[in-house]
Parts: sequence; structure tokens; C-alpha cells
Amino acid sequence: MKLRAYRHSVAFALTAALAAGLPGQVTAQAPVPDARDWTGAYGGSYQCRDGAHGIHVEIASVTAEEDGSYAVSGVLGFFPLIDGGGPMAHVAGSFAVAGTITPDHIIRLEPLDWLVEAPGYGAAALLGELLLRRDGLWQILGMPVVPGDQLACSDLLATQFLPAS
Repeated sequence: MKLRAYRHSVAFALTAALAAGLPGQVTAQAPVPDARDWTGAYGGSYQCRDGAHGIHVEIASVTAEEDGSYAVSGVLGFFPLIDGGGPMAHVAGSFAVAGTITPDHIIRLEPLDWLVEAPGYGAAALLGELLLRRDGLWQILGMPVVPGDQLACSDLLATQFLPAS
């Protein structure tokens, strides 16, 4: 129940942020997508207390579920940014992810096995909203969710730059 309330509050905050701060970036109402449209590579950045990081999300598979949601799997990677600052801004790593996309485009990815483990750094979940840009590419607006410190990171923006073929 607590997680559901948390998801709804994050979804509300994401919607409010979009209305206030990203003019011209996304369409007003995303159409019901073909689930394959969400697959592909997304790149961007996010902010944590320990510095800013680059993010790469590869959505490899999306499968429709009976309840109207979608099962998702792929890889999440993070890497240093030239102006990342902070004590852990130099870290890089990647891990497999699996999760869901709800009918209202809320994406939740949970960390699985490390592919490249970053010493001293933990894997986090991703919570966000998939938004359709005017150019037809998808974008994730959300945040990494650190176990035990859900507000440690914020301001995740990753744009689909390589749709799956």
C-alpha cells in the first residue's frame, strides 16, 4: 500500500513538472502505443546527492499482460559526466533490469544481476513516466529509487535515441 501511494505521488509530481517545465517537449496526450515502440536505447542523466551521472537504459523486450500493463526487461547503465561533481560521480556500471509499464505509462524497473559492478556503489530501481515527444521518440522522466533512501536521487531524464528495429 505504501509503495502504491509513493508511485501515485511520484506520478503526480512528474505530471506537474511536465506541465510547468518542459514546454514543447512532449505531446499533450500520448496515444496508446504499440509496445514495440518503447523498445530501444535511451540516454540522459540524473542527479543524486553524490553527484550527477549519465544514464543509458536499453529496453530489450516489452510484453503485454492480461491486466493491460506490460512486462519489461533490459539493461540500465550509468557513467560519469564531464561536470558530474560529487564524491561518486566517477563511477560506471550496468545491471540487468525487469519491471512493468502501467496502462498510464508509469515505468518501474527493478535491478537484477550486475553486468559491470561499480565498487562501492549500489544498484537502484527506476521509477518514471514514459512520454511521447513531438518527434515520435519516447522519453523517461523520473528518478532512480535507492533502497533505504528513496529521495537520494532525482531529475532523471532519458530520451530514446535508438528505437529498436
